[in-house]
Amino acid sequence: MFAGPDGIPRSIDAVDLPWINDALSDGFPGASVADMEILGGDSGTTERRRVGLDYESGRRPSGAPESIFVKFRPPGLTERLFGNILALGRNEVGFYRDIASDVPIRTPECYCARDSGSAEFVLLLEDLVSKGAEFRTIADPISLDEAKAVAVALARLHAAFWEPPRLTARFPWLRSPDRNPNAAIERFLCASAHRPTLSRFSHLLPGSVRRGAGEIHTKRKSLEHYWAGGPLTLIHGDPHLGNLYFVDGEPGFFDWQVLQCHQGIRDLAYFAVLSLETEVRRAHERDLVRLYQEALRDCGVSDEDIDPEQAWEHYR
Repeated sequence: MFAGPDGIPRSIDAVDLPWINDALSDGFPGASVADMEILGGDSGTTERRRVGLDYESGRRPSGAPESIFVKFRPPGLTERLFGNILALGRNEVGFYRDIASDVPIRTPECYCARDSGSAEFVLLLEDLVSKGAEFRTIADPISLDEAKAVAVALARLHAAFWEPPRLTARFPWLRSPDRNPNAAIERFLCASAHRPTLSRFSHLLPGSVRRGAGEIHTKRKSLEHYWAGGPLTLIHGDPHLGNLYFVDGEPGFFDWQVLQCHQGIRDLAYFAVLSLETEVRRAHERDLVRLYQEALRDCGVSDEDIDPEQAWEHYR
C-alpha cells in the first residue's frame, strides 16, 4: 500500500529502519540506525518530516546525521495532481542528483534522491533546524543587508551556469523556454487565477493595475518570446523569503521544485517583489540590480552580457 517503485515511500509509514539504512548506505557505508523518531513536519506541495536517528553502538560513520529532513509526494489528491502535472518532485530530485554539487551557493546537503520517472519521489536532506539555520515566512521582514546578500548569492548561482546549452543537453528533464511541455497548462492556470484575484484584492490595487493586468495573459506568448531572448542561465525559479534560510547572515536556498533555464534577473525580480517591503523595494531596487550585475562580473560573466539598461528593462 505504501511502497512505490524501487522502494520509494508514498507516506511516512513506509519510512522504516530498513529503508532509512538503505537510503543512507551510499553516502555512509556501514551506518546502522537502530531507532528513529518523527520530530515534526507539515504538508504542502510535498509531504515533509524531520526524523531523528539513533545509531547502533559503533555504527555511526563520521559525518552521518543525527537527524534528517524527508520529502515525498503530498497526501492530498489536489496537491498531488498539481505536483504531478508540473513534475515538481522529479525536478527537485534532478537538482540534487545531477546539479547541486556544482552549485556555488548554500543549499541543503542531500543524502538520498530517488524518483520513479513519473510521480513518485523521495529526498533525504540535511536537517537545517539542527544546524541552527534561521527561517522566515514570506510575511517576515528582511533587512537591506540581507537582501543584498541574496542578490549576490543569486548572481553567483547564475554566473556558474551562464548561457547553458550544455546544461539542457545533459539534463533533458530541465525546463527551458523552448522546452516546456506544461506551457499551455501554466497559461491556463495563471489566466484562471487572474479574475478572482483581481476581485478579491480590488481594494488594494490601483485602477491602472486592474485595467492592465489582463495584458499579461492576452500577450503571454509575446512575453515568453521576449524572456527567451536571454541571456539564459539556471535559475531557482521560486526564491521568495519563505524558501530561504540564513546561517551566520549567509543566505541558503531550498525547495528547488521549479528550477529551470531562464533569465537570471527573473530570480532577482521575483525575490524583490515577494520578499521586500514595498517602500524598501522602491527605494533600493535599482541598487540591487546594479549590485547583482557587479557580482556577475566578479564571477566572470563577460561585460558584453552586462548591460545596465537591458538588465533594468528585463527586471521591469
